[in-house]
Amino acid sequence: MDDIANQLGISKKTLYNHFENKADLIEKIMLGHISDEENLCEQLVDDKANAIDQLAQIYQFNLNLKGNINPTLIFELKKYYGKVWQHFEDHKHNYVQKQVFKNIELGQGQGLYRKDLNAQIISRIYTNRIDMIVDGDVFPMTEFSFREVIHELFIYHIRGIATSEGIAHLENTQVNF
Repeated sequence: MDDIANQLGISKKTLYNHFENKADLIEKIMLGHISDEENLCEQLVDDKANAIDQLAQIYQFNLNLKGNINPTLIFELKKYYGKVWQHFEDHKHNYVQKQVFKNIELGQGQGLYRKDLNAQIISRIYTNRIDMIVDGDVFPMTEFSFREVIHELFIYHIRGIATSEGIAHLENTQVNF
C-alpha cells in the first residue's frame, strides 16, 4: 500500500479512505476489470454480425488485454486472494459461458457452425479451457507465446465447430493474431 500511495502521489491515509486494505483494493480492481471487459465484449459483439468474426474480435481483444499478464499474478490471486479469484471464476462460468453459447447459436443460425452441436457442452468446454491458457505449467512462457496459443486455440475451436461454409470463411478471412 505504501508503494501504491507513493506512485499515486497521495498519502497512505488518503488511500485507506477509499479502500479498507490491500485485498479490498485488489477486489475493486478485479470487479472494475470484469465490468470493463463485459462492456467491451458487448460492443465487439454488436459491431460484428458474423459469428466467426465476432469470436475473432473477442480473441484479439483478450490477446491485447491478457497477453502481458504474468502467470505469477494468477498464482498469487488464487493463493492469497481467493475471494477476488472467485469473481473471475464466476465471470467465466456465467458471463463468458453465456456469450459463447450465444455465439454458437448465432453461428448455427448463419450456417457457419454445425447444427448438430450441443451448444451447452461446447460452451462449457470452451470456458474451462481458459484455465489451461493461463496455466503457466501447460503453456510455459519460455516455450509458447500467448499469441501463438491464442491463435491455435481459435483455429482449433472454429475448425471443430464450423460447417464447410464456416471453414471457407475462416480461410478467406486469414485471421492472424
